[in-house]
Amino acid sequence: EKYAKKNPRPPIVLYKARDGSGLGIRLYEPPLFDKFDKNGASIEKCKFPNVILHHGSALDGSSFHPLATKLQKFGMAVYVPDIRGHGASISSGEGDLDYLWQNLDDLEDLLRHFDLDPSCTFIVGHSAQGGGLWHMASQKKWRNKFAGFVPVAAMMGLHPEFIRGIAASNFVSVNLARIISISILNTMGITWFNHQQTTRFFKKLGVKGVDDYHKHCTYNLGMSHGPMFALDYKTVVADVPEGTLVLSISAGSDEAIADLTPVLQPLSPHLEHATLSGATHIGILFEKKLANKINDFVGKASVAAL
Repeated sequence: EKYAKKNPRPPIVLYKARDGSGLGIRLYEPPLFDKFDKNGASIEKCKFPNVILHHGSALDGSSFHPLATKLQKFGMAVYVPDIRGHGASISSGEGDLDYLWQNLDDLEDLLRHFDLDPSCTFIVGHSAQGGGLWHMASQKKWRNKFAGFVPVAAMMGLHPEFIRGIAASNFVSVNLARIISISILNTMGITWFNHQQTTRFFKKLGVKGVDDYHKHCTYNLGMSHGPMFALDYKTVVADVPEGTLVLSISAGSDEAIADLTPVLQPLSPHLEHATLSGATHIGILFEKKLANKINDFVGKASVAAL
């Protein structure tokens, strides 16, 4: 509460997605910023690094407020959207998308609306969105849109270590039988059941700065993060080519769902990996060390681009 009074959140503004929906986003201007133009874009491109913070499935953009504030003070222009299905962006229903991968269409629309220069724009994704960043970093289309990727406590689908962590967690329950059944129907072109709930979240997070949690997500939302299956995650991680800037950060406490650094590092030794010991799956967002790691990564990437 004291932190919120000292560091109030910026108001939510809306940007327009391709389907006409208004999606919520908070803009954190760095010190000495020349102000956003009428669309929220930086007047002087690349005078400051741009960082997009993508929250996980159970949260909304408010979960990133402490991290966004720290990055803002480091001199970054920070963009914190409420991903469709969450917070101020629930035109498709809570915890749902209209179709698979609509979240990536929305991200493209965000980049276009704010006219963000790929050479100085970075993206941080937590939990399910961290898994989504691995998917994006493996594809040339997305590597051309970002200078670097930072997956944090990434959700790597059906990797055995991750499944064991979920089974031991009292936070989330995944209906694997339903996911597999709907996936089979999708291969036959049947998408009627894609709005069915496949993941449930059980409790309020009880973490400072987070307004609430979302009680469920559907197949459409849950499967739009990828890599979702054990065979896929190895291929996706290995497909991220040398020269791609990726900083993978895992949570390392006993309460973390899984520390995947020992799993991911051998598959991508050319990328940067780190574990924040003592951090939980949600609590990692509030670790000062996380902001410092991202700041170092963005700083090095920016110098290398000169």
